[in-house]
Amino acid sequence: MKSLSLTTFFFGLCFCLDKNLELNGTSVRGEDVNFVNVLAVNGTKIFGATAYGLYVSTNNGTSWTTQSGGATLNDIFFVGASTATAVGAYGMILRTTIGGEIRTAWTSQLNGSNKSLQSEFLIGANIGMTVSE
Repeated sequence: MKSLSLTTFFFGLCFCLDKNLELNGTSVRGEDVNFVNVLAVNGTKIFGATAYGLYVSTNNGTSWTTQSGGATLNDIFFVGASTATAVGAYGMILRTTIGGEIRTAWTSQLNGSNKSLQSEFLIGANIGMTVSE
């Protein structure tokens, strides 16, 4: 199996991450969450987008809590400490304006398409772009 290295910049620091990361043995519906599509760090929280949804860790990855389940998510992008968007399969867009640490903080947004959203870039709290398949 190929491994893809990602380079992500946060506040001028560079973290090189192996795409084949595990969420510390997290299990969803009896399935191991073996692969993380992307990680996002916001303050002391780590967010992981996976084929089984969105997860958050508040203790450096020791344990993970489900934020949204069921949909494959491909990207997470934060603008500041509280606003973030996650995108994924079937045009899924999830958004938080309160930091995203609790499950009810994420709400679904309509985009009018059922194409898989692969990546995103936000240039402000309410303006951004996505890339679909």
